[in-house]
Amino acid sequence: MKTKYIIGILICIFLISGCAKEQDNTQMANPASVYCEQNNGTLTIEETEQGQKGYCNFKDSTRCDEWEYYRGECSPGYPNIKPEVCKQQCPDGSVINCNETCSETFCGTSKNSTCKSDNECVASGCSNQICQSTNEVPTATTCEYKPCYEAKTYDLTCKCLDNKCQWA
Repeated sequence: MKTKYIIGILICIFLISGCAKEQDNTQMANPASVYCEQNNGTLTIEETEQGQKGYCNFKDSTRCDEWEYYRGECSPGYPNIKPEVCKQQCPDGSVINCNETCSETFCGTSKNSTCKSDNECVASGCSNQICQSTNEVPTATTCEYKPCYEAKTYDLTCKCLDNKCQWA
C-alpha cells in the first residue's frame, strides 16, 4: 500500500511540474542603445552611484548620454549641447543649428521658359524661388521658406538669358 501511495505522489509531482509554465528569459533591447549602434556609435555602460549609465561614443572622440542622443538632445561633435541651443550664422545671414550645414548656393529653380526680354521673366512661387515667363501660369509651391531662396543674397535676378528665363 505504501508503494502505491509513493507512486501516486510521484505521478502527481510529475504532472504538476509538467504543467508549470516555463520562464521566459528574453528581454527587449534598450531602444537608445540600439539607436546608438545603428548610427555607427559604440555603446559603453558605466557604473554610477545611481546605477548603470549608457554612453554613445562617436568616431570624433565625443560622446553623449545614450538617451539624450536618442531624443536628439545631443549629437556627434556637439556632445551634451542641445541642437536648438547651439546656433551658427551662415554666410547668407541665416541662423541654423550647430549640427546642420549652411547652404552655400542658391537653391531656386529656373523653368527655362521662352522669352525675348527681361520684362517677360518674373520670380514666382510662394518664396519667389522660381524664375519663369510671364506668359506661363504662375507656379504653385509649398510655401516653405529656405534662406537659399534669397536671390538677392546671391546677387541673382530672374532675367532673359539666351531666350530663356533663368536666374543669372
